[in-house]
Amino acid sequence: MTDHFIEEELLEKVESVSRPPIVTGAPPPAQSFDPYSGGTLPGNLGLQTDVAARQLPGSLPVYRLMPVPAGSSGNAQSNAAAQSNLLKNPTFITTQSQTATNTSDIALLQAQTFQGTWVSSNTYAQGALVLYNGVVYISLMNLNQGNQPDSSPSDWQATGTENYAGAWSASTVFNVGQIVDYSGVLFISIQAANANHQPDVSPTWWSALGQESYAGTWSGSTNYTTGQTVSQSSSLYIALQNSLNQNPSSTTSYWQLLSNATSLYGTWSNSQAYPIGAEVSYNGSFWIATTANTNQIPAPGSSYWENVGTSAILLAAYSGSVTYSVGMQALGTDGNVYSWINTTPGSGSAPPSSNWQLVGPSSLTSVPDGSQRFAATASVLSYVPTSNMLTSMDAGSNATVSVASFTLQTSSKGSISYNSGSVTGLNYGTQYYLVVGPDPSLAGGTVGFSAYTTKSAALAAGSGYFFIGSIVTAVSGGPQTIGNNDGGVGSQSGSSQTLLFGTSTGTTTSPGTVSNATRAIDNYLTTFAALATNAGSGTSAAQLVVNAAAPTSAPWSSLTLNVLSAVPINNFTGADGTVIVQVTYVYQGSSGQVSGTLWSVAAGVTRALTLDTLSLPVNTNLATLAVTGKVSRSTGTHNCEIDIYQCWVTATI
Repeated sequence: MTDHFIEEELLEKVESVSRPPIVTGAPPPAQSFDPYSGGTLPGNLGLQTDVAARQLPGSLPVYRLMPVPAGSSGNAQSNAAAQSNLLKNPTFITTQSQTATNTSDIALLQAQTFQGTWVSSNTYAQGALVLYNGVVYISLMNLNQGNQPDSSPSDWQATGTENYAGAWSASTVFNVGQIVDYSGVLFISIQAANANHQPDVSPTWWSALGQESYAGTWSGSTNYTTGQTVSQSSSLYIALQNSLNQNPSSTTSYWQLLSNATSLYGTWSNSQAYPIGAEVSYNGSFWIATTANTNQIPAPGSSYWENVGTSAILLAAYSGSVTYSVGMQALGTDGNVYSWINTTPGSGSAPPSSNWQLVGPSSLTSVPDGSQRFAATASVLSYVPTSNMLTSMDAGSNATVSVASFTLQTSSKGSISYNSGSVTGLNYGTQYYLVVGPDPSLAGGTVGFSAYTTKSAALAAGSGYFFIGSIVTAVSGGPQTIGNNDGGVGSQSGSSQTLLFGTSTGTTTSPGTVSNATRAIDNYLTTFAALATNAGSGTSAAQLVVNAAAPTSAPWSSLTLNVLSAVPINNFTGADGTVIVQVTYVYQGSSGQVSGTLWSVAAGVTRALTLDTLSLPVNTNLATLAVTGKVSRSTGTHNCEIDIYQCWVTATI
């Protein structure tokens, strides 16, 4: 059984009603049915029992209330109506709770709300507002579906073209469909003659559209939300629903034109009244009005203006003699660019200070590299050293690798110069791979060096480390060694290829000798082939001819001949007649044979271990390349020696 109560707010409306007295007499005749159970009473009763019957559950009959005197059942009390405390016009309200079976009833309660652009598949309640082809319509019926507003006059009533009316004002009369801004929220008027009704507390007069925000010039890659405004060409639009890449000028279901007032008004003036969308120039920048205003200075952080571009020119370094105003820029002593933000022009306040806003660095030189900035980290940067900077020597109980100052030529940051350094305590006769770093900003200068026994470990040293080449360290008591000139990484592995010579043949004129001829081509920089004239009188000579391997071709960008050699002994004097101490070369060029002397020394002159190089034409047939070392005397008895450690060609793609 369901209990029904009259709520307190109804009881507060109870009042005394004066009515003519009812004449007492015999009780009413007996009836087989109650004439009032159908919910209809004589109209002169003055009660809305027919309304009550409709709103109360149908299973409850409605009876005329007739107080009777105590002890006299069936007899009306004299003057009972005159003293009645019944409501003059009782109204009963049913509380509706949403269930699985009454969702349509709930939808019918959602009248007089702005539903956005009309959609044919949506069902609208009576009083719902929609936008269709720039006109706002109100639904005249419930369950309104599939009826196109502009061609269904019995279903929809045009209320007027939607337009933006600026900030809400209590003194302004608004029409249906007009949009206003109130405390940053957009509201649409849902009634005509709408005056002095505050939007946020007048839901029967206004319907909230969403948070207003000016999103600048429209972009197809930006996600927009309902209520945002954008400028396009010379117009200002407001978003009617969330969208991505929906062009305001052609997608009326997503955007509504607010005004065509987006036009340049020239230089800002404190006496000009600016509408929304007005553009002005002020102190080198362009600004668009996001709220109608007068005498509101365009400045960063203003709620009236949005900066949409700048024509400000960098006025070189800051100067105390210059008067700066909003938008003017200057270069600070810290290398950054600053913009004057104080609305009062002034000078004498060098950046950084409260008068200036940081714009950014004057260049990217000091900006750390990263995937979203310069995109030039160790893993993606192409670079190569421009010289072979590695040498190794016996340090007494172990080996040391010295790194001469050098330059990295990079693919995106130009040339970067590093200072010299060294790595100590290394094993004798061991190949090491060296890196420089960390240097995440690629600033160069003095940076540490590290050595690894595998190239994979060197390349995994981390971001900011750069592989600069490998070297076989000196052996105990052995001569100095030099690097392999194979540093770099990037395009086509970023490093050069080493092409070894194929044969090494020695010839002598006694008492000349050639020892260990193949060591000149064994790819080991600490051993050597020795050519010598020895004790004895008369002619003495030793010669070593090193030939390249089979023909090798590729789209080389450079070819370089390398010969690592030394003259540790040279006792020749004038008494030895004609003396020769030299290394020569020969190859077949495009127009014939090319030959020359790589180096030579005179009698009595020694030569330290030196790497000599020669640039070859990139189309050289390497099979014709030969290097010859020769030491000889025509007479006399003195000795001389040439040591050839290695011959090879460096080929770069």
